[in-house]
Amino acid sequence: MYKLLNIPKNQTGYYVLSLLLCLFIVFPVSVPEELARLVDTVIGKIVVAIIVMNLFISHPLVGSIGVVAAYELLRRSTNHSHQYIGIHKKNIPSEKQKTGHLTKFNQFPVTVEEIVINNKIPYSFNTNASSHVTAPFKPLEEDTYSAEKLHD
Repeated sequence: MYKLLNIPKNQTGYYVLSLLLCLFIVFPVSVPEELARLVDTVIGKIVVAIIVMNLFISHPLVGSIGVVAAYELLRRSTNHSHQYIGIHKKNIPSEKQKTGHLTKFNQFPVTVEEIVINNKIPYSFNTNASSHVTAPFKPLEEDTYSAEKLHD
């Protein structure tokens, strides 16, 4: 039976690597700025995942500690890539500035159609509600299937 905690004595590198990864996990070690910028990119995350897979191939215990250490590395190095690609908060416009730009762009001149419609005589239908307009036709009512009238 293969024991997970059985690390051969001639391979003390696994002991040292396990100890260093455990120290990185337990203590709040700050990640250097340059490394954090590299890890916070997509390619950096892929490289970290490949390293963790190689640790699993070499030894499962070191690989499992490496997964937790990789998670901590990614968590501690987040929000550094915006400096790497050149996007700064001062260059991103606020919502108030964006709204001001959009209202400036949406100011259209008055068109001929709007002038004609505004100058047209107002149309009113049945201004005298008490008098009934007689229509030249009489509507036909078909079977209503016992439906009731909603209004007079």
